[in-house]
Amino acid sequence: MPQKLGQSGLVCMHWPDAVLFPGQERASCSKPKGIFDLTVTECTQILAALRDTGPFRLHFKSVPNKIRKV
Repeated sequence: MPQKLGQSGLVCMHWPDAVLFPGQERASCSKPKGIFDLTVTECTQILAALRDTGPFRLHFKSVPNKIRKV
């Protein structure tokens, strides 16, 4: 997922630490199921990051073509 975002010129800013990024697999799961692999605590952390109104809120940022490393 991070590579696909980068190719599209997007960067995810302030993703919560220790929360799986979409596309990452949890070692204990035999078949990845995306957001269903997240624990309630991890979902809560993502929601809190999205609702944060401070400088460390979870958001996506567009990167100009000139500085992309694809």
